[in-house]
Amino acid sequence: MIAMHPSFLFFIAGLLVLLVPPIARKAIQLATPVFAFLLLQGFIAYADIGPWTWSFFGFEFSLVQIDPLALLFVYVFLLFAFLSNLYGLHATDKNVPAASNFYVGSSIGAVLAGDLVTLFIFWEIMALSSALLIWNRDRKSSLGALFRYLLVHLTGGLFFFSGILLKLFTRSPIGMDALAFDLAGWLIFISFLINAGIPPLHAWLPDAYPEGTPHGSIYLSAFTTKVAVYAFARGFAGAEILIWLGALAAVYGVVYALMENDMRRLLSYHIVCQVGYMICGIGIGSHLGINAGTGHAVGNILFKGLLFMATGALIHMTGKYKLSDLGGMARKDKWVLLFYMIGALAISGMPLLNGYVTKSLLLEAASHEHLGWLELTLLWVAVGTFLSIALKLAYFAFWGESEGPKTIRKVPLNMHLAMAGTSLVCLAIGIFPDNFFAFLPYEVHAQSYTLGHVIPTLELLVATVLGFLLILKFLHTKDVISLDTDWFYRKGAYAFLDGLCYPIRRLQEWIQVTWTISLEKTNERLRRSFPHQDITAVGTPLLWMMLASLIVGIAVFAAL
Repeated sequence: MIAMHPSFLFFIAGLLVLLVPPIARKAIQLATPVFAFLLLQGFIAYADIGPWTWSFFGFEFSLVQIDPLALLFVYVFLLFAFLSNLYGLHATDKNVPAASNFYVGSSIGAVLAGDLVTLFIFWEIMALSSALLIWNRDRKSSLGALFRYLLVHLTGGLFFFSGILLKLFTRSPIGMDALAFDLAGWLIFISFLINAGIPPLHAWLPDAYPEGTPHGSIYLSAFTTKVAVYAFARGFAGAEILIWLGALAAVYGVVYALMENDMRRLLSYHIVCQVGYMICGIGIGSHLGINAGTGHAVGNILFKGLLFMATGALIHMTGKYKLSDLGGMARKDKWVLLFYMIGALAISGMPLLNGYVTKSLLLEAASHEHLGWLELTLLWVAVGTFLSIALKLAYFAFWGESEGPKTIRKVPLNMHLAMAGTSLVCLAIGIFPDNFFAFLPYEVHAQSYTLGHVIPTLELLVATVLGFLLILKFLHTKDVISLDTDWFYRKGAYAFLDGLCYPIRRLQEWIQVTWTISLEKTNERLRRSFPHQDITAVGTPLLWMMLASLIVGIAVFAAL
């Protein structure tokens, strides 16, 4: 078996899809995750003897760190990459396949990284390639969202890079395990918070993810935040501050989701919410807590990806993004309704689906640590999740009072197949949780299907349905302006640019005035020296020659 880093295969595929005809591009998209999985087996076998570790100025750098935690994320990344590629197989745009291959490859490279420097390199490739997926020619607002996304993530990269430099200068270890909360550790911790989308550093996520193409947004929903969750599990497991930040993210995300009219913006706020669950588990720090946090990350990739697929199918059918513009879609495509409801019930924690299994682990981990307030908080968040995704969005999109769009495009077979495959995986994990537990980082000694778990879950879901029916006539969909923390850097950016440009404008004005005065004085002196000649235009070339000579002189002096 060839020992090849899986990321490199995706990078090669990303370049090839730009050069080959459409038929070959589709074949590459389907084959790349499969071959990457096969190569991974040889890569695991030969990783210890391959050229994956080197020394530089006394520091050890490692391209690879393979253990159950890393493999859990790599396996789900490969699986979801295949399903996402299948979903977008009908698309003619080759930019999304190219960017998505680099995005998936860099995400896998970040998870396998054995040190902070290697992680940072893949981290930045991931940021740049994901930004390309935000660009959507059908939405003028996507370009602004793209630039804001880059601004935020480049800022996060600066925090990360500064932390690494401090570690290098102080000769501190640059390994991934157990980062300390010194100055360097805090800088790296903040960069992880930005990528994870934890409030108040989260606003880039609901700002950018709804702007991409229906196909591109599926990739965005799966990788960046989950790589950050992995980084927290690797470097900051057991940090109590993560429990509080995770609970804040869970509550914050679900409250804002309840107010949204744009389908993908609603789902994006639920990424913030569900990442909160994951961070809580990692903050608990026990083996059960880390299993719950990372297991929920895997589940979220699948059911949140399925929700983005189903809403993407609605956008493909109608060209509409908002619930207020939809209605009656259940009659248009019953398969999309079925797949959407599987994803919605999974994220809500319905028994027999993967979300139930991982949320049960998290509640049990909180119970073992006597964190009753956290259990209660996450249960109430589960009510809001069920209410906003499984009830509100489903009702107004698939039934509702609106007649919906008149013109409907047919959903391609490959999109249905991708949604069906993702649904089956969600069901398989929910029905056979012990098989899923075998992939988690630590051995699991928990039973998901006990009366103490199942009965309260069903009671909570039924009570939420009854409450929804009671308030249904008061519900409506409309555009609302929900001020979020991005207001500060949207408005602050203008103030910053004005402040930055003010001295530049003053300098420009001073140079212009000084230049004009010098030119007039030069021409006046030339006229007095040569009163019988027309030398009006001589002063300007003369000053330009003097300025050029000065610049050349400075350059020569600097070179010497």
